Amino acid sequence: MMARVPATLQGLSRDRRGASILELGLVLPVIMVVLLGLIDVASLYSARMSLQQAAARALERVQVGNSRSDFAFVRTEAATAAGVNESQVTVETWLECNQVRQPASTSDCATGQQRARYVQVTIASTYDSYFRYSPLGARNANGNVPMTAQSSVRYQ
Repeated sequence: MMARVPATLQGLSRDRRGASILELGLVLPVIMVVLLGLIDVASLYSARMSLQQAAARALERVQVGNSRSDFAFVRTEAATAAGVNESQVTVETWLECNQVRQPASTSDCATGQQRARYVQVTIASTYDSYFRYSPLGARNANGNVPMTAQSSVRYQ
């Protein structure tokens, strides 16, 4: 019986039938981590693009609308499109005279200067990643990744 044990072990050392399963078992966890990380990064990118589209969509009404003094509707439009609170949306307007940004108190350009008026919307949001170990950059105290989207348009 003792003579058979070394022969059996010797036979197992030459047997390669289970090698691929063993290799798969060693590599599969690494492949899964990479795959899940890619899914998380793709979801972040998708959320970021949706936020950017919401900012641009809010400014579409400025381009076709006739209200040039009150842009409160832009904040509501952007918040609705992005699915965030209005407090996370900022709307800024400014005047440029000869391509120089003017102080907020300036109401019009001097005679002969080229005038341009702009409105800009900025939306702040966060992305809650699927996995806490993903390499998505800086996180806030809640573990979410902060995102901002900004879009501006010249309306005059």
